[in-house]
Amino acid sequence: MYCSGNSGNFNAGLMVVVKPLEEDYRRLCDTVGDVRSGWETNEEKALNEVFRDRWTPLPPSLNSSKRCFRHAPELWNSMLDSMEVLHFVGGKPWQANPRDWEESAHYAPLFDLWWAVRARRISGPPPIKLTAWVPAATPRPSQPEAKFDVPVGSSYSLKHPKQTY
Repeated sequence: MYCSGNSGNFNAGLMVVVKPLEEDYRRLCDTVGDVRSGWETNEEKALNEVFRDRWTPLPPSLNSSKRCFRHAPELWNSMLDSMEVLHFVGGKPWQANPRDWEESAHYAPLFDLWWAVRARRISGPPPIKLTAWVPAATPRPSQPEAKFDVPVGSSYSLKHPKQTY
């Protein structure tokens, strides 16, 4: 379920370091601090250099990429029930003007979900009491407020319409 043809590098947007070592920290500081190395202080490149051949990918359920929604809808639909973390690589829903190499409108349902979840978390009671709570949703900056009034207990489907099986 992982991308084939990966260059061997990881995306450091979600990273778990099980046993941090002081040696790795020093090497990371040296790599980032050496402006002659051409790293231009890019932490992801430096982390890939320091941890080269010493990392294991998380299962897709713990690091599902938003890009899968658009580019691999069958895979997306097969993973939907087990997703625990949705990684917003590229443009983020909380950015006023999400910058990405592709149009962010393709991800509107995912961005909408992020805003609905955010509204619930910041304006409501603790999750344990959500069964009878209807959120006063906070709209995305460019969207009408009514679009985000998602009552608790309702179904917010993120199934991609292109499912063919």
